[in-house]
Amino acid sequence: MRKKNLVWIAGAAVCAGLIAYPVSGWAGLGAGRAGPGEARHFTMNLGSAEERARAAELGFNVFDMDADVAAINALPEGQQAMIWAGNTMCGEFVSDVGSFRAVVDRLAGNPKVFGYYLADEPPLRECPSVLDEIRERAEYVRSRAPGQKTYAAASDVAYREIAPSSSRVDLIGIDPYPCRTGAACDFSIISREVAKAEAAGIPKSAMVPVFQTFGQECSGGGEQAWRLPREAEFRTLLSTWDKVLPDPPMTASYSWGNQEGTSCPTLGDADGSSGLPDLQGILKDHLARSGGSRPAPAPTTTCVPAPAPTAEPTTEPTGEPTGEPTGGPAGTSAPRRDPDAPDESPPQPYGRATFAPPQPEPTIDDPSAPPGDEPPAPAPRPTSTAGDPDCVPPPPPPRCLPSPVPTGGPTARPTSPPRDPRPVPTVTVTVTVSPPRPQN
Repeated sequence: MRKKNLVWIAGAAVCAGLIAYPVSGWAGLGAGRAGPGEARHFTMNLGSAEERARAAELGFNVFDMDADVAAINALPEGQQAMIWAGNTMCGEFVSDVGSFRAVVDRLAGNPKVFGYYLADEPPLRECPSVLDEIRERAEYVRSRAPGQKTYAAASDVAYREIAPSSSRVDLIGIDPYPCRTGAACDFSIISREVAKAEAAGIPKSAMVPVFQTFGQECSGGGEQAWRLPREAEFRTLLSTWDKVLPDPPMTASYSWGNQEGTSCPTLGDADGSSGLPDLQGILKDHLARSGGSRPAPAPTTTCVPAPAPTAEPTTEPTGEPTGEPTGGPAGTSAPRRDPDAPDESPPQPYGRATFAPPQPEPTIDDPSAPPGDEPPAPAPRPTSTAGDPDCVPPPPPPRCLPSPVPTGGPTARPTSPPRDPRPVPTVTVTVTVSPPRPQN
């Protein structure tokens, strides 16, 4: 649902070549494609760069934009434009085919362009000529800018017509909105519509889940059919989509901004203030877990005392030993990390509010530890059973080493006070000394 008439900004200037645009060096850089491990999250009806920045803080990285080349080029790193070039009903497209082709020619290979939003719930059975125009535009993008994508939101009465095999559109938005005015949310509609779309020829690999992030309580007339989901309902909505489409090529949220007569309040309003639910916080957590455009956490190092080396006896026995060490095979000790090896500790997860890795708890030799919170003393080392203090030297003072590489999943943080989880190896040596022989 994007019932909004827009002017294709700068379209005429692009066609006339009046806007300078750096094309060389940009082709082949993966335009329209997410980076490794990075998902694409799209929202629409953003009126300014400030609104895009607010949405980006939640994890969105594809934004509904007009063909304003300067604004597209000014997008920050990691953000891309979905250019609105489409049709909503049986009327004309935003631009004619010639103007559309000129824009695609200029933006082909631009990594700031994800793709083109060609149509929003068009009634293709009533308007078969619209399907022809969608197909013509989609095929032109495929031939001229193969790294970029085409997208259309589908209505349930036109799944077969909008399927990629028919329309040539790459990505199809599936938008069953479960929360209607005066009723409980019907989340089963999500699985039903996905099944209908798949049966009509839309593969799940091309389906884009459209999250309901709008109501019509303040839309100023017109439709009043939907209401804004409550927080618990929105969590259920997201988890339902995760089960039905666990690995979509992109997600979409309708809508960020208000539209007169169609959507109000929307996600841009739902920050937990003014009596509205905090859908922004919930969606921020969800997008972070599914791989948004958040920065990677910095690696952390925990300072722990190094185990003291095991020493060999420094005195020569005067007779034959009669026993073996009882602390394990001779010559063995606890494994130790190379102090010059890089830290391979797993990164800690983000907190929702700060997008920053958590600080490590104070540990041994940590200058940030509060005064008076001293770590426990290391366990005493054993001495020889013969009572010879030279058999085992005193342990050296602890020094800071990187945390050991875990062999399984992440381990739980110790509670206060921190202690070294590694056992101190023990070596016990039994020495039998023969009596001196009489001299002749």
